[in-house]
Amino acid sequence: MKIKENKDMLNALAKQRKEVASSKEAAKSLLVQLGIYNILIPKDSKSATTSPD
Repeated sequence: MKIKENKDMLNALAKQRKEVASSKEAAKSLLVQLGIYNILIPKDSKSATTSPD
């Protein structure tokens, strides 16, 4: 691959990663607002995630 193609691919992957992280946070926020986040997430996995704001 050419250097420009590599850079374009890396930029696209970085954008996609940001979109995924944003979607994950939006979904978590919705579950917290609905009051079901704590029900759905097992207690042992909560320590690996950030606390809901």
